[in-house]
Parts: sequence; structure tokens; C-alpha cells
Amino acid sequence: YKKTLGKNHPSTLASANNLAVLLAQTGRMEEAELLFRATYDAKKKKLGDDHPSTLHSANKLAALFEDTGRMEEAETLYRATYDARQQKLGEDHPDTLQSAGNLGNLLDKKARELDEKGATDPAALAQIYTEAADMRVLKYGAEHEDVVRCRKRAAELAGPK
Repeated sequence: YKKTLGKNHPSTLASANNLAVLLAQTGRMEEAELLFRATYDAKKKKLGDDHPSTLHSANKLAALFEDTGRMEEAETLYRATYDARQQKLGEDHPDTLQSAGNLGNLLDKKARELDEKGATDPAALAQIYTEAADMRVLKYGAEHEDVVRCRKRAAELAGPK
């Protein structure tokens, strides 16, 4: 595609993003990150910050951050992607729900890690569990086992009312 259509053509960028996914799946994380970043930056310039394809690339880059243990970077990009998708596509769009699920999963992971380390601020930890549940409920529903578990743990941390 690159030779025929040019390096910034949407089909070229989609192919580059797919290659980055393959690189990540085969453990070549540094190469994947370079390609994800280049693709994301090119899409922002070519299509705009809030184009669905740009947001797809942002989501993939956030997942790579999560997979490589860079939770703060992942959280920041997941939040930005969720907010942009919510504004551009609406709350019920499958891509928005995917972003909500991704952010919820990350927040749940963050809360459990803090919980296991013996976090000293139960109210802050309860808030993270609550937000994780709030995000996950959008994608999975209120009865999903992880949503229920997060709500239960948040209530335990909040104590009796």
C-alpha cells in the first residue's frame, strides 16, 4: 500500500496498525510501540484527533502500554479514548463500550494491585473500585461477576453507613 497509495493513505495506515498488532502478539513490543505511535500520529494528522480510526489506534496503543506494565500511560490514553468516543460516537456505540470495558478492566487491575499491597486510603481505593464497576457495567451489565465483585469490595472499603 505504501508504494502505491502513499504512507499516509488510510489503507496504508490500517495495514501498519495491523502489523503493529501482529508485532505485539509475537512479543516484539518495542517494534510494535514504534509502529503504533507512528500510525496513531499519522492518523491524527490525516484524519483528526476524534476520527474513529484514530481512536482505534489510540486504543491499541493504550493496550500495549497496559500489556507492558505502563499503567499510568494506559489509563491516561484509555480515558482520553473513552471520552472522545463518547462525544463522537455516543454512549451506546460498540467502540465506546469497548473503551469503557478496557478502562474498567484496567481500573479493576489497579485497585486489586493496590488492595494486595495494603493501600492506606480505603476511601480512595473504594473510589477506584466504584469507577471500575461503573465503566464495566456499561459494557457487561450490572449483574456481571466482575461488576458485582468491584461493587462489593467498594462497599467493604467504605464501611458501614
